[in-house]
Order: sequence, then C-alpha cells, then structure tokens
Amino acid sequence: MLRRPIDWKAVSRMKVGRREEMQEDSETKETICSKRVQMEEEEEEEEEEDEEEAAAQQQEIQDQTETDLVNLRRTIYLTIQSSMQSDEAAHKLLKLQIKPGQEKEMLRMIIECGMQEKSYMKYYGVLAERFCKLKKEWEEMYDE
Repeated sequence: MLRRPIDWKAVSRMKVGRREEMQEDSETKETICSKRVQMEEEEEEEEEEDEEEAAAQQQEIQDQTETDLVNLRRTIYLTIQSSMQSDEAAHKLLKLQIKPGQEKEMLRMIIECGMQEKSYMKYYGVLAERFCKLKKEWEEMYDE
C-alpha cells in the first residue's frame, strides 16, 4: 500500500468549503423560512382585509331622510298628472318597477291626488278601480 502524504491544506479547504456550503444552506433555509413567514403574514393581512370588507358590506345603512320615498311619490304624482287617460296612467304606473311594499304608497298617492282636486274627477276613481281589479291585495288596501 502506498501512502500518500496528506495534504492538510486541501483537507482544510474541503472542510471550510463544507462549512461555507452548510452556512449557505442554512442561510437559504433561513431565507426560505422568512419568505414563508412573510407570505403567511401577507395572507393573514389579506384575510383580515377581506373580513373587514365583508363586515362593511353586511352593515345595512338605514336612510332616515326617506329620500327614496319622496322620489317615489314624486314619480307617481308626475306619472298620474302627465297621463291623459286613466288607462294610460295605470299602464305607466305598472311599468315603474315598484318594489314590494311600495305598492301601498302608490295606492295612497292615487287617493291623495284625487283629494287635491276641488271637485270629484272620475279619472282617479277609474284609476283606483283598475288597480283593484288587477290584484285582490290592492283592493284590500283600499278598504283599509
């Protein structure tokens, strides 16, 4: 067996190289871990923001100024007054896309428009009769 002389410098370089590799490996592991932590934190922040947005959307804003009601009454009044015949007014009022619960306001407006006149006008009576014939619920509302 031939023995070669040990080159201690080469051995130390190998060890130093391994240490450097190990340090690089640990540094890359640390950077990977820190990147994972950052990504997890960002995901948590995004989830919190999403939850806040969802909570904001769930809050229902209540309009106490009743501007929607005022606008609805104005639209109904102008529709009634701009129509020449009661059939035309009924057709226009049905096309208004009134939400459920607002029909009562429409029927009330027909009565109020008739009350504003100095003398009885058959126009409002025929209009109210038309709506009573369309739905039984509306007839009951007029009875109230």
